[in-house]
Order: sequence, then C-alpha cells, then structure tokens
Amino acid sequence: MAYCYIRKNASTAFKRLILDLSPHRSAIDQSKSRIQFMGLYHRESRIDALESCDYRIFVYRDVLERIASLFANKFKVRSGAEDIMKDISRRFINRQKM
Repeated sequence: MAYCYIRKNASTAFKRLILDLSPHRSAIDQSKSRIQFMGLYHRESRIDALESCDYRIFVYRDVLERIASLFANKFKVRSGAEDIMKDISRRFINRQKM
C-alpha cells in the first residue's frame, strides 16, 4: 500500500491504519512522533517500489474548503494555532520594519 501524506486530508485515519498494520509497531514508542516513525519505517521514494504497490491511496480535498476550514480552526476557534500565530506575527513585524 502506498499513501501520500498530505496534512489535514484524512491523514489521522490513514496514519492510524498504517501504524496498526505496521510490522514494526513495537518501535513506535521509540520515535519522537508517529510521523517520524512512519518516515523511518515506511517511507518509500523509489518509483518502481511505489508502482508495484497493490493499493495506492490519494486523498484530494478542495482547496477553498481547506482554506475555510483552516481559517475557522486556527483563527476563530484557535485550536492548535500557536505555530501559525507566531509565523503571522513574525511576518507582520518584519513588514512593519520595511
């Protein structure tokens, strides 16, 4: 199975599936994060290996829907918004200095 990780595109469900089916599950707790674990044990960059997968999963999310969701989540609800707020503040401050 090949899965292209794109943040916020049903990624939690697919990560959970890959972790549950991983033959390396016992090493999950040794990694800093689940994404790091997947990168160490399940990343594939060879085209021939990807082409030979029995299943390839591609999840597409409408761009405008994603932007609206991001705005609602990060700016209205402010759920997990620390990183984006710091980035926007930094960019705004840098523009003010120009």
